Amino acid sequence: MKGNFNVRGALEWMVYFAKETGKIQVPKYAGVQTMLNALAGTLRFEEIARKVAVDRCLKFDRLSFRATCLYDEVSKHVHENDLMITVRVKDFTPDECGALIAYLELQKEWPAPLNWVLEEKPVEHGPKATT
Repeated sequence: MKGNFNVRGALEWMVYFAKETGKIQVPKYAGVQTMLNALAGTLRFEEIARKVAVDRCLKFDRLSFRATCLYDEVSKHVHENDLMITVRVKDFTPDECGALIAYLELQKEWPAPLNWVLEEKPVEHGPKATT
């Protein structure tokens, strides 16, 4: 998918795409978190989330819980839009980060997936100050 997104915009695009293509069944006026919950309830999301939990040494139940209340937290950490969605580890708990990764990995299997990258450490800009 071409366009500029941030993490929140990516989640919004994912759920509306999932709704329009029949990947999830939700009420007509369902909110973003309700639609994320529907995605989190799919077998494929669970498979991906379990793998993410193992890979990142997380407990699946905690990651899964965070997936059901993620949108509000993501909205607190909105950064600029870019061609490459950046998940900044410093902005989220390990379980929230794992849930985000699971959602983004899920959409990689869809037509025209969004590009994203995980930023494990903050990027330093300019020369370091010396004292």
